Amino acid sequence: MNHVHSKLLSLMELPMKWFRAGGLLLLFCITLTARESELTETGQQVPDFSVVILEGREVHIRDLRGRVVPINFFATWCGPCNREMPHLENDIWQVYKDRPFTVLSIAREHTMEETAAFRDEKGLTFPMAPDPDRSVYGLFASMYIPRNILVDPQGKIVYQETGFDEEKLKDLLRQIDSLLNPSNNSWSPREVYE
Repeated sequence: MNHVHSKLLSLMELPMKWFRAGGLLLLFCITLTARESELTETGQQVPDFSVVILEGREVHIRDLRGRVVPINFFATWCGPCNREMPHLENDIWQVYKDRPFTVLSIAREHTMEETAAFRDEKGLTFPMAPDPDRSVYGLFASMYIPRNILVDPQGKIVYQETGFDEEKLKDLLRQIDSLLNPSNNSWSPREVYE
């Protein structure tokens, strides 16, 4: 009887083992796919592009040399993008905007009107631009948002990440701080969720 009970438990555990293995495989594939969707690499020069921001002014990436520039790709319907926006405003833009720094947030597949309505609704003040045909986004990636690319003052990509969570935000803040305060090598993540 004990042998039968042991055999039955062993058979019941088999689907759970397959479920765990499948979950790990799925996570690996998602990570691999996210990296394969990147068309740029850390260390390369930022692709040449320009956008017309909501204020009606054309901004060319080459004109931002000498500044630290996080480029943020988002969509108004994207849940993680919506969760990220208050942090871009409060933890990044409001903290660094008076430094040699600018945020360039680009609305993938949205018009000028849709982007302006979104910014007004969310109470955002950092520079935003529409990318209705993905022409700018297509220089950087083939899929996945939110996507953040950090460009150093020499125009080099120094950081790329997709998705949004606390750890990714802290990592982005750490990267920005290290570029704006190069002598501060003992940076520790400040509490961004007080």
